[in-house]
Amino acid sequence: MRYLLSRDLSDFEPQEIPAIKMKVDIMRDQLPSPIRFIINYITSRAEDGTSTQSCTSLYQKYFEWCGENGEKILTSKVAGKKFSEIGIESKQVRIGGRKREWQYTLDCSKIIAKLRESGLGDIEEFSDTLQDDISTNKGSQNETTDIPIFNVPETILQKIIPPQPECHNRVADRKNKPSPNTSKDKKA
Repeated sequence: MRYLLSRDLSDFEPQEIPAIKMKVDIMRDQLPSPIRFIINYITSRAEDGTSTQSCTSLYQKYFEWCGENGEKILTSKVAGKKFSEIGIESKQVRIGGRKREWQYTLDCSKIIAKLRESGLGDIEEFSDTLQDDISTNKGSQNETTDIPIFNVPETILQKIIPPQPECHNRVADRKNKPSPNTSKDKKA
């Protein structure tokens, strides 16, 4: 610890964290599960552009995705609110001329723009530059770094328990002592 505190940081210039796989993974892990599902869903689809999807079928796909990935499943209402945060609109549409059904409108370009606005432009699927370009341009600087190993003995502080004063049970003490009033005193 002393070594780290003695380092001169006056020349240190904070910079933006480069878009490395670990940063992308951390950013993605911090997102709510419905947004991660949508990222996975729109990147796995072949077509770009706008499509509509029944709210119940999209929620069913989200439900299955959460089960496969061990994610916490949010209710359809909460998931719908998260979807709306990234530009997915929901509206009622008449199906077959009779029944009205809620539908999500998935506009890929709008969703990607919202995700970029929220700072997710570093994620490969939403970045303007390919991750391969980033790794070849900056990768030579970050490929190997020597990290010194510090042989500092670990100090484990033992918990010191102060001596406790003896606790007297006042009720038990009263029962063991004879009362000052004896039965002879009561008769008199």
